[in-house]
Amino acid sequence: MIKVYSMDDIISNIKKECYDHIFIYGAGDYAKYVEQQLKVLEIYAFLVSSMVACGDSENDNILEYKKGIITDNDVVIIGVINQQYKKEIIDNLKQVRNVIEIKEDYYFIDRASKVAEGRQMGFFSDYKHLQALGEAEGTDKAGLWHDYCNKYEFFLKEFKNKSFAFVELGVFKGASIRMWRKYFAQARIIGIDIDSSCIQYATNGIEILIGDLGTKEMIYEVNKLQPAIIVDDASHKWSHQINALFELFPLMPHGGIYIIEDISTSFIPTAASYGDTDISTYEIIEKISEGVVGNSIKDVYSNRIENYWDSIKVIIEQTEMVINISDSVILIKR
Repeated sequence: MIKVYSMDDIISNIKKECYDHIFIYGAGDYAKYVEQQLKVLEIYAFLVSSMVACGDSENDNILEYKKGIITDNDVVIIGVINQQYKKEIIDNLKQVRNVIEIKEDYYFIDRASKVAEGRQMGFFSDYKHLQALGEAEGTDKAGLWHDYCNKYEFFLKEFKNKSFAFVELGVFKGASIRMWRKYFAQARIIGIDIDSSCIQYATNGIEILIGDLGTKEMIYEVNKLQPAIIVDDASHKWSHQINALFELFPLMPHGGIYIIEDISTSFIPTAASYGDTDISTYEIIEKISEGVVGNSIKDVYSNRIENYWDSIKVIIEQTEMVINISDSVILIKR
């Protein structure tokens, strides 16, 4: 039994030991939360469960646990919080050599249980449709790692049956663009990515544009679309997030909604990987918020934002509301 205390411990152990396959025992929110945290780092795992219901063919990533499925060079992470279930799982896995048991860790364990509880009892708990679609498609927007969907639905529900253009920056493996296709049944759904392989996710009802938003040509293409909703889930680099906001937000119609995801990349420790400008994306958002809340533009200016001031001023003048949620910012246009 390998006992660990944090996600960093798990990752360190996995990289050090070079296991053939990684299995997470469990099929609930917490197991999915563990899986999604690993997936962000491009460490891919299978969920396994002894519950027959979890062998549902609609979810190819949940396997029914059977003796012999795990070999000597695989690892199992116990993905449950309940101590009774954990004991039963350990008893089932006595023949497996590499078992990781997650011990006390406030963020890793407590956050998962609190988010799950919040879904049931919180302000946004009635907004379940987008969440269900996201979970079905396997996007991390819907899981405990980000948990965006019920908040998004609160702000986006008025668009649900309308005809409009929806743009997502960043396609990755197509999970979230499929979720949006199902939620906005009447909308034109467009994904934009610099990776040409993403063209494979173009299907009936989903358009994929390949290009670099750092070019005037691509900005022109987006301008022609006149999107009412834009979700930036692309590279998360500061310069890319800032440039996209400055270039695209002014093109949106009145009442448009602009979302910047993974805003935590503006903060330590991930800032070191994404900070490629002298000011972070969140510092820009702070200045926009100051102007909107204080109802004054001139008081926002400082020498630090001199190079960005003209664009910030335009966005302040055009913004009705700025909403901060965990790891995401939502701007609503006047």
